[in-house]
Amino acid sequence: MSENIKVDFFIRAESWEISLVVFIGMIIFIILGKKIGERSGYKKLEYDDSIVSMGIYTLMAFILAFTFTMAGTRYDSRKKIIIDEANAIGTAVMRSNLYPDSIKIEYMNDFSIYLESRIKFVEARDDVNKIKESLKETELYGDKLFSRAAILSKNPEFLVASNQMIPALNEMLDIANSRFHEELYKVPIPIIFMLFSLLLITAFIYGYSCSVKGKKLNWHFAISYCIITMIVIYLMLDFDRPRRGIITLDESNNAIIALRSMFAK
Repeated sequence: MSENIKVDFFIRAESWEISLVVFIGMIIFIILGKKIGERSGYKKLEYDDSIVSMGIYTLMAFILAFTFTMAGTRYDSRKKIIIDEANAIGTAVMRSNLYPDSIKIEYMNDFSIYLESRIKFVEARDDVNKIKESLKETELYGDKLFSRAAILSKNPEFLVASNQMIPALNEMLDIANSRFHEELYKVPIPIIFMLFSLLLITAFIYGYSCSVKGKKLNWHFAISYCIITMIVIYLMLDFDRPRRGIITLDESNNAIIALRSMFAK
């Protein structure tokens, strides 16, 4: 799993840095539109451009809402899969009670290390090296647990226990893999760049239309619009980056950490 981790410049950049760049870009494009409009000179327009402008603004609003909803949906999905993983680990650990004490102790030791690897995965935050280390440990002890169950399943004495343990381990390992890939699937960067492009275009149109129509540019309105847009962009990006920022999955991750109590002596 760890080999699939790729970090590009856009992912490395902080949400507030990207949002600030968008804010500054919108201000620059408003000024640019204003300057170009002033060069064109004020004249009574012989055509109505309001429909085109409104269409662009509507498209921008639609893409913004679509992207924000996509980020929010992925955030909810990540929360759910964490709870599912906690339940799956807890179920598998409890099924070790179906075996004799000598085998149960071996299971519990490996489950304890496996759980710690999952907690390390949580606590790694956005440290790629720590994430890779935790995933390697997860794979190692996941394979070890399953191999033991597979060997014991060949013994008729443990048939009932194995029929319960193997499906539980399958679910536990599958969810761990699904959770990893769930974090990799983010809002597509082309959609985000398209949104940023539309934001800059709408900023340019506002500055240009004010100058061409002979209207004074309302900077209070313009800056307020840019600030609100910057906040929305920040929240959207933060939703899609739960390992950092102000919107995290800490509350859901506590369900994994709480499983330590199952190994308390």
